[in-house]
Amino acid sequence: MMRPLGPFAADRRVAVAVSGGADSMALAWLLAQWGSPHAILVDHGLRPGSDVEVMEAADRLSVFGVPATIVTLRDLRPGAAAAARAARYDALTAICARLGHVELCLGHHARDQAETVLMRRDRGSGPAGLAGMSALTVRRGVRLLRPLLAVDPARLRTMLQIAGVGWFDDPGNDDPATVRGGMRQAFRRDPSVPIAALDSQAMAALARRVVDRAVAQELAATVTISPSGAAEVNGILSEPALSALIWTVSGRPFPPSPALVARATPMRAQTLHGVQIARAGTGWRVMREPSVTERRFYAGHFQPGRPICPTEFVLPGHDGDADCVPAPHV
Repeated sequence: MMRPLGPFAADRRVAVAVSGGADSMALAWLLAQWGSPHAILVDHGLRPGSDVEVMEAADRLSVFGVPATIVTLRDLRPGAAAAARAARYDALTAICARLGHVELCLGHHARDQAETVLMRRDRGSGPAGLAGMSALTVRRGVRLLRPLLAVDPARLRTMLQIAGVGWFDDPGNDDPATVRGGMRQAFRRDPSVPIAALDSQAMAALARRVVDRAVAQELAATVTISPSGAAEVNGILSEPALSALIWTVSGRPFPPSPALVARATPMRAQTLHGVQIARAGTGWRVMREPSVTERRFYAGHFQPGRPICPTEFVLPGHDGDADCVPAPHV
């Protein structure tokens, strides 16, 4: 399960994101048999009783020897799924940095992969998006690992039942009013739908690996990264290479849309997806667009006391007190 994602330190010390549901509890249990996991539980505070649920999950983890850190999110609005997801990842990576973890394991499984592929298809994603979630990505210096992407969730629940490990089900996961909830009900009616989605995902993933290799060779031949983080481009980039460069320089969690990149080629002076493209001698310079803080400062009206990031998450302090930290994604 973990070997393809290595190498790992000798003590196999990793963090694992746990919601208390079957999938993440199963991942934590498997990791406890393999190494030394440390669970991070995030309480979004969007549902009554969520604080009790995370405490119960921490108790269940302690039974099989997995320590846990609980993070509480604040100021999230009900229904803001994208904001809640971004805040959760901000909190998870912040805790990893504080605890010295460079790997964070996530419990996404085969059905999650199928749902992701179908959702991206409906949004008009390109071939790279239709390749689905990667087993290994990097976010803010933390390696995000998804070792269960090929595992059916039913197997995980059976394993927990055999091991005597409990979990709780979030009723919102099957809400037909949500996109994922509607898909899960459709999967039950027609089990061939997720199978077909995973078949197409596997082919798209193979194609993405081929493209990624070609893009890496193209960027190595035409792009130089300066110590300041700006990219100097000496040549003409293909759309896939330009997309990869913009994504890398922007630091955003997702790449620019294919339509946006198509409008950006051939290269010209412009700002898009959080980066600025400008002439630099006979070539081009691609640099990150100034942040909200920087724009306020240079405009002469920066107010240190004015909140820039309304969403906050609470981290347990070293002395047991809570630290309230702005979520930097907002």
